[in-house]
Amino acid sequence: MTTIKGQTILSGDVNLDDKRFIGCKFTNCTLWYKGGQVEWDKDTTFIGCRWQFLDAALRIINVRDAAISGDLINFHWSSQPFSAL
Repeated sequence: MTTIKGQTILSGDVNLDDKRFIGCKFTNCTLWYKGGQVEWDKDTTFIGCRWQFLDAALRIINVRDAAISGDLINFHWSSQPFSAL
């Protein structure tokens, strides 16, 4: 896992997978997550960021949503990106 310390990232795309963030600040970024290991400390902040989930992370969200809605019987795997916030 790669450790990133004290970075300020403005309006960029950030791949979160297999990274540890220490004291970083993300502002108006698009955060991409596929399901790999990711960590951040209490001093890392996310302001106005948009989350994009792909691959394994997206599949877990889709299963969760189907379970919450009670529609696991008709559940279909999707490869479409899920956007939140």
